[in-house]
Amino acid sequence: VIDVVSSSRIESIFDLTDAIGKKDQILALTSLARLLENGQSEIGALMMTHRHLKILIRLKEGLRDGLSGQKLCAAAGIPPFFLTKYKAQADM
Repeated sequence: VIDVVSSSRIESIFDLTDAIGKKDQILALTSLARLLENGQSEIGALMMTHRHLKILIRLKEGLRDGLSGQKLCAAAGIPPFFLTKYKAQADM
């Protein structure tokens, strides 16, 4: 049972990308370590981190160009319900 059930919740790749977006180095490294311990592929973690950073860059560019709402979401490639979270990270 110990091998199957973790004492804490399993990290998701989105915990890692959110920590990176918030510039929380300790949480990002902790999340990455837990992901790798639980079998996450290194390449998968790298690809999702790249995707997240690309979204933040597109969002910053869109904000700089004066985009908002649906146009900003389209430029960044994100659904509207994630806009607030990504904007907060892009502002950091």
